[in-house]
Amino acid sequence: MKNKHRFFMPVFFAVMLLLSISAIQSTAYAKNTKSDSNSSEASIQLNIKKKSLVKKSTYRLRVRRTSSSHTTTFRSSNPQIVSIKKSSRTSALIRARKVGSATIEVAVFEGDTVVRSLSCKITVTPSAFSVRIPVNRIVIHLHQTYALDKIMVLKPKTTVELPYFSSYNSTIASISPRGVITAKQPGTTIIKASLANGKSDTCKVIVKKPPRSNKNQSKLKKERAKTI
Repeated sequence: MKNKHRFFMPVFFAVMLLLSISAIQSTAYAKNTKSDSNSSEASIQLNIKKKSLVKKSTYRLRVRRTSSSHTTTFRSSNPQIVSIKKSSRTSALIRARKVGSATIEVAVFEGDTVVRSLSCKITVTPSAFSVRIPVNRIVIHLHQTYALDKIMVLKPKTTVELPYFSSYNSTIASISPRGVITAKQPGTTIIKASLANGKSDTCKVIVKKPPRSNKNQSKLKKERAKTI
C-alpha cells in the first residue's frame, strides 16, 4: 500500500498542476477576448461629431467600424429641426427641416445589449437670400490662385450655404466648387456666384503673365550687349 501511495501522490500533484495551468490560461484567454471585444467596440465612431446644414438640405450620417453582428438605431432629440429620413444598418439620411440645433443619438447593439452610444450635434442655418462679390475686377498672374470665397458676402451671415460658382471661360480662369479661382492662361473672363434662389453676382477676372524680375531683365540686357 505504501508503494502504491508513493506512486499515486506524484501523479496526483502533476494532474492538479496541469489543471491549475489550464484554468489560468482559460482565464487569461477570456480576459484577452473581453479586452479585444471592448477595444473593437471602442473603435466604433460616427463620421462627424458636429455639422452645420442649410435648411431643407440632407446629409448621410454613418457609423464606422461596426461588424456584421452589430445593429444600430438613430434618434433625433428634436425631429422638428432635424429628422431621420431613412436609415440602414450603418447609416441614416438626416434632413434639416427648421433653423435651430438638435442632437442625433445613435445606439449600437450586439444582440439585445447596447455596446456603444454615440451622438453628434447638427446645427441648421437659414438659406442665403443674397450674394455679393465686393470687387468689380480681380487681377491675378498666370498659374496663381485667388480665394473668392474669402471676400464674398452672403446674407444672412449665419448661413452656411455655398453658392454655385462658374466661369464664362474656364480655359482662362477656372473656379472650384469652394470658390478658389485658378489662372490658366492670359486673358479676361467673368466669374459668377449663384444661389439656389436665383440671386447671383459677377466679377471680371484678368489673367496676366507674371512680371519679369529685375535679375532676369539685367541678364537679358547683358546678353543683348554681348551680341552687339
